[in-house]
Amino acid sequence: MIIWLDPNLNQSDDDEQTRTVIMHLRCIVNCVETFVDFDRCINYITEIKDEEFFLIVSGLLDDHIIILISEMTNLLAIYLLRYSNQSDYERLAQQCNKVKGNFTCIESLCGVLKKDVNHFEKDLTPISTITFSAITNMNELEPSFMYSQLLKEILLESEYEDKNETDFVQFCRLLYDNNRHELPTIEGFERNYTPKSSIWWYTRGCFIYAMINKALRTQNIHVIMKMGFFVRDLHRQIEVFYRHANHCSPFAVYRGQGLLHSEFEKMKKNKHGLVSFNSFLSTSTDRKVAYLYADSAAQNPNMMGILFRVEIDPSISTVPFTSLNNISYFGDTEKEILFSIHTIFRMTSIEQIESRLWQINLMLTDDNDQQLILLKENIGKVTQGPTWLHRMAQLMYYMGEFDKVEETFTSLRETTSLDNCQLVAEIHHQLGYINEKKDNLVAAFSHYQQSFAVVYAAISTVRQKQGNIKEAVKYLQQALEIDSIALESDPVTIGTRYNNIGLLLKEQGKTEEALKNFEHALGIYLEHLPPRHPSLATIYNNIGLVHRSMGENAKTLNYYEKTLGVRQKSLPPNHPLLAQIHGNVVCVLNDLRQTKSAIEHPERAVDINCAAFGSDHPHVQVYQILVERFRSKLASISDVDNSK
Repeated sequence: MIIWLDPNLNQSDDDEQTRTVIMHLRCIVNCVETFVDFDRCINYITEIKDEEFFLIVSGLLDDHIIILISEMTNLLAIYLLRYSNQSDYERLAQQCNKVKGNFTCIESLCGVLKKDVNHFEKDLTPISTITFSAITNMNELEPSFMYSQLLKEILLESEYEDKNETDFVQFCRLLYDNNRHELPTIEGFERNYTPKSSIWWYTRGCFIYAMINKALRTQNIHVIMKMGFFVRDLHRQIEVFYRHANHCSPFAVYRGQGLLHSEFEKMKKNKHGLVSFNSFLSTSTDRKVAYLYADSAAQNPNMMGILFRVEIDPSISTVPFTSLNNISYFGDTEKEILFSIHTIFRMTSIEQIESRLWQINLMLTDDNDQQLILLKENIGKVTQGPTWLHRMAQLMYYMGEFDKVEETFTSLRETTSLDNCQLVAEIHHQLGYINEKKDNLVAAFSHYQQSFAVVYAAISTVRQKQGNIKEAVKYLQQALEIDSIALESDPVTIGTRYNNIGLLLKEQGKTEEALKNFEHALGIYLEHLPPRHPSLATIYNNIGLVHRSMGENAKTLNYYEKTLGVRQKSLPPNHPLLAQIHGNVVCVLNDLRQTKSAIEHPERAVDINCAAFGSDHPHVQVYQILVERFRSKLASISDVDNSK
């Protein structure tokens, strides 16, 4: 994040100059906090423990205070804006190595800040070192490494739905709510993203790149789970390009970055050990490009500049990687090679280039690497279980990380569709077990109950398919009752239960009861979901359907138009659900004899279905017939008007 302290800053929403500066800063880092009061700023800084930040100080501030602030480990750099005279600045810069410059205008400051953010992102890439003793003695293995490897397995094995992508976009809109630079990019991602474009989006350097790297670096399980579909897509696209590449001869790639002194010392002691970069890893075939990054890091007295050289023998290695030539957003400007997430290398040697600059030589591992085979076997012994869910639980129990596993399963519950009954029930069972082990017995009981609720809902679905609607309603109402009294119940889940009960009651012809359940669901959704969420469109449409069955066309039209409004904001322009609601609207307008207003809807439905399915699709033909009928009606109306 960026923290900007300026006693003369105008924090009014109407101040165009301040808004413009903040917009420029948010083009670099999304989170920008401004302060005019020194004490409030210091209080805020001291409270953020797990977040790295850059500090901009405008005007005069005592040197000893700046030096004191600079000792905070999570402060990455300080930028002075219009600070005293040059000689005072030079004296301060000698005393405080985190001071990066004294700037007369915000534009020049932003230019330097942008470069520094890029360098620091490389330097903060988490690296795990695995010694031979750790391979044989699991108690010595870094917990973060085991967690990362199993998390990779979870992300790559999971099945994702369109809902996951939709939820991620909604999450990004909230996260970047005031960022006028990134919001249009998020809209573009929503409209145009496909799995085959994942590399293009990753290399674009937009919100995707920043979010995924920060989440992996900090092991923010909530964000990682939100981005799970993208991690899998990016890995699979790298695999596809790797399989089709024509790599014959061995070659080398390079990566330049900084390492903290403590991390560097661990590296030096790990000769011939294994090394894992806990992220997607960007390298270059151009040594000069990587050297520039390493040399820049060496200028920071808190770090050692490291030039990694990776030897790749395509004839023996099966680890996926790909050249980004012609598939990257930026073309081939840095001759970049991208490795998939959490790739493991073997260190072969380390050599000094200059006093603060070292080269670490790595070799890409292969499936026959005996130490790697042993490592995977030993992790497998610790994390036994029929599914990755069980293996993650076993790992966390082994590590004693009960809070971490609870956080993981809670995030997993939030991103798993209710349709995946088995997984949802298992998640609640595991959360019950975790809380039982932590002696949180009330929470444990609640989660065990909710696992039963999932089973009841599944039974309800089966009974509905068997035609026994009465029993389907009974079991779903039992699920709702459990969810409603659960300690940590999810309001959206409860809303979905009400919606599904409403659908069953509507099927029974109990329209009044169905409407009450739909209205309950709507109230919950409006309180707990963002205004563009697809579930709101679903419930508006269901309420509209009930009013239509009751002959209340005016109310029906109101809810159909609300459905259309949400879907236009939350779906791609040619999504079939848009054609469906246009079709619903036209039927009501026809009943209301609003012919002139009606014709645009079947015309739009024709365009959407043509784009989605092709001009020969039956849906296109149905809507085309409606268009011709309405044109005929309009012609008749026109003839009558002309004859008067």
